[in-house]
Amino acid sequence: MITTIYSKGAVALFFTFFISVSPKITVERSEVVIKMQSRVVLRCSAVGVPPPRIHWFKNQKKLNQSGRVRINGDGSLVINNPIAQDVGIYECVAVSSAGSTSGQIEIKLPSKKQRDIFTFLNNVCT
Repeated sequence: MITTIYSKGAVALFFTFFISVSPKITVERSEVVIKMQSRVVLRCSAVGVPPPRIHWFKNQKKLNQSGRVRINGDGSLVINNPIAQDVGIYECVAVSSAGSTSGQIEIKLPSKKQRDIFTFLNNVCT
């Protein structure tokens, strides 16, 4: 908001300008391969005027926080101990009175070959 005062003699004019900028969003990457018993952090940041709020969706449904899933103050989504049911398309949506925009991140399971190598290494190292 910008307020400008123009005064000439006994007349004063006040102008107030409200400046808004549509949100712009940045996602760190477009896909993540989960590792069981780890932690997944999906980073999403947004800028705009007024500052946008970030909302998360999974497979087009609003994501609710639970014991394993939380949304940090910086807009990042954290999934502790990911499981197969966490696989899907996650969408970070930035919303303000100036508009909205979104970005997507896909969470995938490792390929069968990657799982076999991981299982082999896990068995050899333990």
